[in-house]
Amino acid sequence: MKNWEKKELVRDLRKQSLSYKELRQIAPFKIAKSTVSDWCKDIELTEIQKDRLQTLLKEGNYRGRLQRVLVECNRPARFAIWQELC
Repeated sequence: MKNWEKKELVRDLRKQSLSYKELRQIAPFKIAKSTVSDWCKDIELTEIQKDRLQTLLKEGNYRGRLQRVLVECNRPARFAIWQELC
């Protein structure tokens, strides 16, 4: 696949309101996020598309916070194990 074909494919996928991460997963070739950003910087998204991407961002942030809470909850148990080993 030629470079201009890759660029057209990436731009077409972005116009369908895919996030950079989703776009990189769907593309049949490896591509850096910075390249996707550069190729798509002039694409204007509709309000609905922006809302979808914002929702994905919030869900991702929630999952990250939830994982952090789970790690913090297990910290005393890990500390107790560490104390037993020392």
